[in-house]
Amino acid sequence: MDEDRLFELLEGYVEATLDEPGRKDLETLLASSPRARQVFTEYLAQHALLRKLVVQAGARRMVRRERRASWRRPAAWIAAACAAGALAAFLWIPRPSPDPEPGLAAGPVAPSPEPPPPPPPPAPDPVPPVAPPPPSPEETPPSPPVPAPPPLPPARPPEVPPAPPPPPPREDPVPPRPEPPRRTVAIVGRLEKVAGEAFVATASGRTRAAERQEISAGDRLETPGPESLIWVRCADGTRLELGPQTSVREEHEETGRRIVLDRGLLVAEVARQPAASPLLIETPQAETRTPGARLMLCVTPDRERVEVRDGRVRLSRKSEKGPVDVAADSHVVVARGAPLAAKPSRIHDGLVALWRFDGGPGDLVRDLSGAGAPLDLEIHGARNIAWSPDGLVLKSWGQIGTAHGARKVAEACRKSREITLEAWVVPAKPSLPHESVLIAMWDHPARNFSLSQAAGTPGAYAATLRTSATDAAARPVLVAPKGTVEPRLAHVVYSRAANGVERLVVNGVPRAASVRGGDFSTWSDSFRLVVGVEWLGEIRLAAVYGRALKDPEVARNFKVGTD
Repeated sequence: MDEDRLFELLEGYVEATLDEPGRKDLETLLASSPRARQVFTEYLAQHALLRKLVVQAGARRMVRRERRASWRRPAAWIAAACAAGALAAFLWIPRPSPDPEPGLAAGPVAPSPEPPPPPPPPAPDPVPPVAPPPPSPEETPPSPPVPAPPPLPPARPPEVPPAPPPPPPREDPVPPRPEPPRRTVAIVGRLEKVAGEAFVATASGRTRAAERQEISAGDRLETPGPESLIWVRCADGTRLELGPQTSVREEHEETGRRIVLDRGLLVAEVARQPAASPLLIETPQAETRTPGARLMLCVTPDRERVEVRDGRVRLSRKSEKGPVDVAADSHVVVARGAPLAAKPSRIHDGLVALWRFDGGPGDLVRDLSGAGAPLDLEIHGARNIAWSPDGLVLKSWGQIGTAHGARKVAEACRKSREITLEAWVVPAKPSLPHESVLIAMWDHPARNFSLSQAAGTPGAYAATLRTSATDAAARPVLVAPKGTVEPRLAHVVYSRAANGVERLVVNGVPRAASVRGGDFSTWSDSFRLVVGVEWLGEIRLAAVYGRALKDPEVARNFKVGTD
């Protein structure tokens, strides 16, 4: 038996490369030599064992790949090493010796035990067993035949490990949202002066107002305190003065500028505006448009008042279509149920303080003069006071006055050496047993001035004025004739000119006159301004001028009345 030829045929057989002549040669060898059949069986068994090792190595590699992706290459190397080791072991096994020559004693060759069935290796179709030839008569004793190897099962394709799961789809990063275009904020003005507690409310928050602070469109100015004030100079030259407890903001629109007054007192000196886009001042009930004017607006919960002191405006109620033109020295009152009409205004030249007692209820009466820091009146003893539709009724002794000295009144009168006191009142009684003050600046018994209902002369009004030629009580007293006090609405005016001439006028009629020398150098700035001290009746209006009104001006105020 040619052993090298046998192994060459076996290798072609297991590798499925054996051609038809080689297949016939292998069948001839297996049929003619029991030794060839034994080698064939062992060769197939070793080949099956080697294939098992290779498969096991592949399974371990798949486990490692699932556990740690980074071990993929080492696992393949280990599998290859295992296969190489198994192949080396197979080659190291000694090959069987050739068949003994005939006539030599040789023991019978025991058949090898069948190896355990290996996993099905890939192999060509099995070769059918060849029947052994009959033994020759010379061969003594004949060797027992080696059983032919069982037919090999059909080859199965190698198991392919499952492909690893695909990685999760990678989400594209969301691009950042583009920032909205920045809106250019226009600077509409600057704070010139701030007094008391004042704030600027912007889109980013509410901060305390400060002098020289720039104001942008949409910013809200607030003066919540009773002594809070803000003076603003706008970019176009317009000046705004905000009184206490006032809220204002300015907006820029395509049609022009718009100032919104939600509440409080606003004095405006509006610079000249383009004819096509007048300035709009909006209040809760009305809209006021002007190409340029000096005006004052007062907004309370139940009514609004617009006074034009110079220039002209056009005012319209939001609930009505018809506008009203308001000229200089005119005013309009906007109230529910009241007709919208322009009326002549009171004299405002030289006005220092003005109180209208028609804004109740409440414990504060605003100074509506629009001149400098307001002198608001505080009401104490509310149980002795009642609000009527037209004014404030004092049923018993109450206290109505400023919280501090009326400095602006003293400075204005000291500078001009003139003064005018005015009151609209309805006395409860013609005569009282003591002096009852309508309006005064004093620290009893000392005073700078007073207008009162006299005590010594029944039914008469009286006035006192302190100068460098009088005592601290401002005596002597200027008294009107007896019977001038009546229980009906009365207009009472006292004035003193720089030349010393003083007069007392009741309902447009002069009632007393005199000459009072001296100046106001002895006045005290710390004296409070008080109204209705120990007086009984209804007070509707009180005012102080820093000059002496002339007769036509007194007559005009009398004609206009308390409106």
